[in-house]
Amino acid sequence: MPSPSCQRSQSAAGLARLLESDLFTLPMCVAYIARHKNDEAALAALLDCLATKFSLEDVESYIPQLGTFLVLPHTEHVVDKFVLKACARRMSFALKAIWYVESVSPERAGCAILEKMETGAINRTFRQRQASGEEALTTEQHLGRVEAEVRAKDRLCQYFYSTKHFVARLTELSAQVLRKLPRADRAARLAEELDQISAQLPAVNVSLPCDAHYRRLVRVPSLPQRFRVLNSRERAPFLVLFEYVQSGQPHDPPPLSSEAAPAPTAVRGPAPIVEEHFQPTPADPVPHGAAGVKPASFSATAQSLRATVEAGGFQSVMPIGGYGVCGWESPPPVTPSAGTTPRSSPTMAGGRAGPQGINPSYFSAAQPPAGADVFHNASLCDAPSIALPIRAAPPSPPPPRDADAVLATASPRHSPASRPRATGPLPPHRGPAATSDDAEQHERRMTQFFGQPWAKTVAAASASSPYSSMPGWGVLPIIVKGGDDMRQEVLAMQLISAFDRIWKSAGLPLKLYVYTVVVTSHDSGFIELVSDSASIDSLKKALPEEGGRSLLDYWQCAYGDKASPAYRAAQRNFVESMAAYSVVSYILQLKDRHNANILIRRDGQVVHIDFGFMLSTSPGGVNFESMPFKLSQESVDVMGGLNSGMFQYFRMLVYAAFKEAAKYSDQIISLAEITAEGPPLPCFGNDTKAALEALRSRFLLGSTDADLAVWVRDAIDQSVDNWRARGYDRFQKWSNGIL
Repeated sequence: MPSPSCQRSQSAAGLARLLESDLFTLPMCVAYIARHKNDEAALAALLDCLATKFSLEDVESYIPQLGTFLVLPHTEHVVDKFVLKACARRMSFALKAIWYVESVSPERAGCAILEKMETGAINRTFRQRQASGEEALTTEQHLGRVEAEVRAKDRLCQYFYSTKHFVARLTELSAQVLRKLPRADRAARLAEELDQISAQLPAVNVSLPCDAHYRRLVRVPSLPQRFRVLNSRERAPFLVLFEYVQSGQPHDPPPLSSEAAPAPTAVRGPAPIVEEHFQPTPADPVPHGAAGVKPASFSATAQSLRATVEAGGFQSVMPIGGYGVCGWESPPPVTPSAGTTPRSSPTMAGGRAGPQGINPSYFSAAQPPAGADVFHNASLCDAPSIALPIRAAPPSPPPPRDADAVLATASPRHSPASRPRATGPLPPHRGPAATSDDAEQHERRMTQFFGQPWAKTVAAASASSPYSSMPGWGVLPIIVKGGDDMRQEVLAMQLISAFDRIWKSAGLPLKLYVYTVVVTSHDSGFIELVSDSASIDSLKKALPEEGGRSLLDYWQCAYGDKASPAYRAAQRNFVESMAAYSVVSYILQLKDRHNANILIRRDGQVVHIDFGFMLSTSPGGVNFESMPFKLSQESVDVMGGLNSGMFQYFRMLVYAAFKEAAKYSDQIISLAEITAEGPPLPCFGNDTKAALEALRSRFLLGSTDADLAVWVRDAIDQSVDNWRARGYDRFQKWSNGIL
C-alpha cells in the first residue's frame, strides 16, 4: 500500500494533469476548490488555474465564494493573492468583492484585506515597462508619462469613492429615509431626492457594476414612471430608472492609457468638463436597452459626456482633486429638504474619509422624520446573466422506452379518469400574430395587463434625453433595497444560473430567467428589474370581476383564441419555463411560492422571485408547502389539461431537466458548500451539514433511468392541484389579498 506522502504526490500529479486539460471548465474548477478547500497546496494550484485559464469576467460570477474564503482564517492567506490581483485588473471585481466582504464581516470593516483591495483597485500598474524603453526616454518624456499615470490613478480614485458614496446614498435612502416616513409621503420624498441625484450625476463618474460593461450613469429620465416606491411591511425598497452611456470596454472607469488626455476646459458648477477634442458625431445605432436614436443635438452637458478616446473608453469628467489637473471645484453639497437635518456622508471602510477632491456630503442623504411602513413584494429584476464559459455539448439523448412509457401515464394509484394518458401530437410552434391587425389587437391586450412595453418606455426616455444620440446610451432599471441581507438572494441566483447553464449546454428547451443581484453591505443591495412582467396576482386583479379570474382567463384574454399562434407560442413558453422552475423548486426547496412571487412575462414565460425561504427554511418554520413543487390546477389548464400534448411535453421536460442536472450536481452543490463555510445564512437552518446532505439527496444520484422516470411521474402527480398549495394560496388571499 502506498505511503501517505506517495498518495499525496500521486493526487497532486493527477490534479495537475486535470488542470491542463481543455475539458476542465470554470464550474469544475469551483467544484474542485470546494473539494480541496482544506488542502493548501491544491487550493493554491486551483486558484492559479482560475487566474490563468479563465477570463476575469467569468470568474466575477463567483465573488461570493471567493469573498467567503477571504474571511476564513485557514484560507484567507491563500485566496488573498488571487483576489488582490483581480481587484487590480478590474474595478467592477474590486467593488463587488469589497462590498461582499463587508457584508459577510461588517465588524471587520477596517481589516487589512479590505484596505489592500481598495489600494490595489486604485494603485494598479498601468503598463508594463520594458527596460530598454525606459532607458530611451528623455527626462521630459519620463515626467510626462508619470504625470499621465498620476491623472489615470486619480480618475480611478475619484470613480471608486464616488461610486461607493452614490450606492450608499441610494441604499440609505431606502433603509433610513423612506422607511421612517408614512407610506403616503414616500413617493414625494423619493421624487425630491432623485431629482437632486439626477442634477448631480453629470458632474460625477458613477457606474453600477451590474455586468462586465462600464455604464456611466448620466441622468434619471424625466418620465412619470421613472421611479416607484414598492409596497413593504417592514422596509421601503424602490424602483428607479437611470440613463447610462455604455463603453465598449470591460467594466472600468475612464481609459487607463498612459497617454495624456487633451487639456480640458474647466466648467464651474454642476456641469461637467467639456473635452476640447470632442466633436459630436451623427446618430449611432443604440445598443442594448435603447430604442431609436435622434439627430446629434445636445446640451453642453451631454456633449461633454461624448468625449471618447481611440480605445473606445470615456475620458473622465470627474473633478480631479489633489493634483490641480483640471482646475475644477467640488460640486456644491446637497441641500437638505425643509424640516430635515443634514447627515454626514458614508465614509470608507473603517471610517476612513474619501479621497481629496470629493465633497463628503455629495452623496449623503438627509435624515427624515420617523414614520410607519408596510411590505408586499414586487417584480424584481431584469438583467442579463453573467455569461459563463460554456463548451458546446450534444443534446441529451431521449429517455429510454421504458421511461417514456412511464412518463406518458399517470401513477397507478390514480384512476384513469382522474389522470388520463396524454395523446395526440404536440402543438406546432408558430410565431406571434400573423397579420398587422392581429398584432395591434394583441398589443392592446398586453398593455391592459402589463402597461407600456419596456421598449416604449426606453423610447420615451430617448425622446426627452439630451444623451440619447450618444453611442452606448440606454436605460437601466434597478430595485434598491435597504435594511435587508441580500446574500441569500445572491446564492439563489447563482444556483439558478448554474441550472440554466447546464441545461443550455445540453441543448434542452428549458427557460430560466437569470437576473443580477449585487450585495453592497450586510443589509443592502440592488437588483435588476424583470422588465415586461407582472405577478400572477396582479394579472388576475386586472381581469374584470364579473368574469373569471383564473390564469386561463388571463391567457385567453391576453393571447386570444386557443388555436391562435400568439396563444400557442405563449403556452409553449409557459410550459418550458414551468418545467425548469419545477425542477429548481424541488431541488432548492423554494418556499413561499404564492402568486405575488411568481411572475409572467409578456411572452408567457414564468419567472420566480424572492428567495427568502429555501433549502431548509419555510414561512413560520412550518413546512406547509411540502409538495414537490407548485403545480396548480390553473397552470395545468393553461397547458391544456392533463391529457394534452403540452402536458406530456411538460412531463418529458421535467424528466430531461432532472437527469441532466444530476450529471453536474457537484457544480451546484459546491456553490452552497463554500457559501455555508462563511457567516450563517437563514437557508441552512440550525444544521448546515444536514441541509447540504439533503440538497445532495434531492438529485437522486444513483437512480436508473426507469427509477427516475417513475419518481418524476409520481412527483408531478403529487404536485398537480396539491391541497397544500391550494391551502397556502387561500391563506395568502385571506391575509394579504393575493389572488
